[in-house]
Amino acid sequence: VAGAAKGKVHHGPLELSLASVSTFVTECAQFCMILFFAWMCENYPPFTPGERVWDRDVFYCLIVVFFIGCLATIREGKQTEILNRDQSEEWKGWMQYIFLMYHYYAASET
Repeated sequence: VAGAAKGKVHHGPLELSLASVSTFVTECAQFCMILFFAWMCENYPPFTPGERVWDRDVFYCLIVVFFIGCLATIREGKQTEILNRDQSEEWKGWMQYIFLMYHYYAASET
């Protein structure tokens, strides 16, 4: 069957053969194990959570390094309008990165 995983046979949805039931039980067991693993990691974390430390110098140094990298990779776009689609998508990515860094370093001075 096209799109099926290698080595797996797709059976009809209401077929009650031994192979179909066995496959269904195996897939349900795998799904339950994944959910159990996620629950264990959420409720009993393997590592103790660390305290986030706000270091303004490290944060701003990483921001400057990030902007230098951005300036080093400037390239000519296909469109010439100001804030065209490519440019706005790129700015959106930059802002998402800064937003993630802000929250990762708990960058708050209030």
